[in-house]
Amino acid sequence: MAKYKITSLSPLHIGSGEEYELNFNLLYKDGFIYIYDEFKLVEFFISRNIEIPTKIDALKENISRFKDEIIASNLHKRKISSSFTQISKPVLEQVSTQNNPIITGSSIKGAIKTAYIYRMVQNNEFKKEQDTLQKLDDNIENERDFNRKKDLEKQKKRLIAELDKSIIAKTKTVFRNLKISDSFTPLSTQIFKSINIKKEKFHQSKRGEKVNQIANFTESIKIGESTEITIDISDKYFDGIKTVCNEYYQLAFNKEFDNYFLNKTKFPKINLKPNQFLLNIGRFGGAELKSIEEIRSLPRTGADVEWETSARTYALEKDIQDKIYFENALLPFGWLLCELVN
Repeated sequence: MAKYKITSLSPLHIGSGEEYELNFNLLYKDGFIYIYDEFKLVEFFISRNIEIPTKIDALKENISRFKDEIIASNLHKRKISSSFTQISKPVLEQVSTQNNPIITGSSIKGAIKTAYIYRMVQNNEFKKEQDTLQKLDDNIENERDFNRKKDLEKQKKRLIAELDKSIIAKTKTVFRNLKISDSFTPLSTQIFKSINIKKEKFHQSKRGEKVNQIANFTESIKIGESTEITIDISDKYFDGIKTVCNEYYQLAFNKEFDNYFLNKTKFPKINLKPNQFLLNIGRFGGAELKSIEEIRSLPRTGADVEWETSARTYALEKDIQDKIYFENALLPFGWLLCELVN
């Protein structure tokens, strides 16, 4: 069993499935948000003989009215720093255990698995299927008959689904020999806003206010947070784990710096040491990093035009005036540095 130090190089959000809404189970004051278990708030009102309204709007008004008293009572689950002056949407919670934010071993394992699938593709383990997919793509592109084209697209979709099942079956057995713990110590979080942005500035300008309409507030692990995990390997298949992960993730990491919206001061390039490797984990890391060419299928975006399909979500840590381009203001989600310590 090996011990690794892991450090967040960018904001990292692994969702718990919970959301916190302002003046309901979330309160904001003086640059911090406080998140609550609703039952604790009920206990607060009961202890002071304050009426608990049955209608949600009236309940929110009551919570807002007694905000200062509630905050002073130290009933909150977590106190989280926020540089946003307004929290206009529910906040997506970072996964935690006993109210302590963590990085889950399953998220790290999923990212490692993607890198190994990429290695399998590079080794032509799915060459037959790839060749068939390529032929289908060529036929779809050249086909002029609408019905025939639809039939070819259905064939392609079925083949990708079958290939996905084959990959799952092929990796399931071997990945039982890779066990990864959750992070050992609690991690500090911060409120970030998820910004869905186009890589081409010209395309981004077409979106206008839509950029803010689809944004979310997230509780995410801060940049520079370090903790430890253990990785237990019982198969020589994983002896080259560092090399396999860097083959896949280092190129993607370097490409981040080509984007006009990236905050390169807070997210600088790094030179990896021999005992280090990169991963991208959690939500908002981008579908491109979780799929391998045509091998792993992606859901349709539902976009109406072609230029709308290549957006990716980045993190904003404070309010800024420019609400379309966000030039030099954004950070990528999910980058993690892993370092063998024994």
